[in-house]
Amino acid sequence: MKPEHSPFRPGQPADLELFVGRAEQISRVTQLVTNAAHGRFQIAFLTGERGIGKTSLASFARYLAERDETAATSHVFLGDIDAVDRFVHQTLEHIVKDNVGKPWYKNIVQIFGERVDSIGLFNVSIKLRFTPDDMHAATNSFPQALRTIQTSLAQERATLFIVLDDIDSIAQSSDFAHWLKSMVDTIAIDQTPTNVTLLLVGLEEARRSLITLQPSLARVFDVIDVQPWNQQESEDFFRKCFDSVDGSIDADALLFMTQMTGGLPVVAHEIGDAVYRLAVKYPVDMDVAIRGTLRAAEAIGHKILQPQIVEALRSAEYREILRTLPKQPLTHEFRRSELIERLPPDSGRAVSAFLRRMRGLGAITQDPERGRGAYRFTNPAYYLYFWLQSYSVRNGPRPHV
Repeated sequence: MKPEHSPFRPGQPADLELFVGRAEQISRVTQLVTNAAHGRFQIAFLTGERGIGKTSLASFARYLAERDETAATSHVFLGDIDAVDRFVHQTLEHIVKDNVGKPWYKNIVQIFGERVDSIGLFNVSIKLRFTPDDMHAATNSFPQALRTIQTSLAQERATLFIVLDDIDSIAQSSDFAHWLKSMVDTIAIDQTPTNVTLLLVGLEEARRSLITLQPSLARVFDVIDVQPWNQQESEDFFRKCFDSVDGSIDADALLFMTQMTGGLPVVAHEIGDAVYRLAVKYPVDMDVAIRGTLRAAEAIGHKILQPQIVEALRSAEYREILRTLPKQPLTHEFRRSELIERLPPDSGRAVSAFLRRMRGLGAITQDPERGRGAYRFTNPAYYLYFWLQSYSVRNGPRPHV
């Protein structure tokens, strides 16, 4: 199979036509946009583990809002943005950029006037040039700025839907937490219809950080939690991807690959891509599924885990401990006693050293709710990598599925 034709997109949001599942979460976001179209300001927090598909879900929700001709939209990636003024500038600039070519684009540009700087062929690079006074005014009157933008496109779209993705860095800022609460309060007190939805996207730790810094935010967000795919959703994903390239996959190979993902889209894309590249004929059989999954394990380790973790797992002592992991990747919780029971009697010190090392590197953490000696992986993707490595180490018969 030609690699460039792979339907899988490791490390990237899924293609819209290959999006599967998430019906409940999509319905909730759609309802937020509908509410905003009737003048009720909405703010929600889309949360979930790394690799769970938050960005893909937000992108799909944005696509639906535009397709249904309800909203003008923008998807703002915040990355290392860590200050309120930079957040405001990034958001306003992306609103302009993301609406280039739309019927209402000129209306938005007129709001900013000469501050809009179009660069490059076909004006594809848009910059907002703000003076310090402009930046101060925009930061202090951000709700009014959003309302003005939405009003300018009201004849074409009933609402403005803004995805604020990768919020994790600025969520550590006390200034941002208090500014955000002040912004929400300003909109509420003003009582002027504000046909805007803000969808913050980030890890649960980011939401908790904002609430710790400004406790009143706990009652502000409509929280939408993204859970791992269930078995059927994972199967649908693989089928849909292989169908898109006129391919197919044996039932046992499909079940094996589905179980190996642990319901994580980031892992499913890596496994699917590796299997696709190894396949020389259809349907994909169990041998190709296993070899592709093990190849994907290495890619997952290098992309998701810290290099120190990957390097540590190469030691002979630690690889022996890997043999003791469960035979199926169905949970990312374990007990110290479970590891020791499967090792020689004198392995207690080695297991303790392994646990200390993995805790220090952030791969696992103690789970006090389950009692002494209980641990869990800090990210389900970490567990899957450990499990895939353990299968490689065992090098026994193919797993029972």
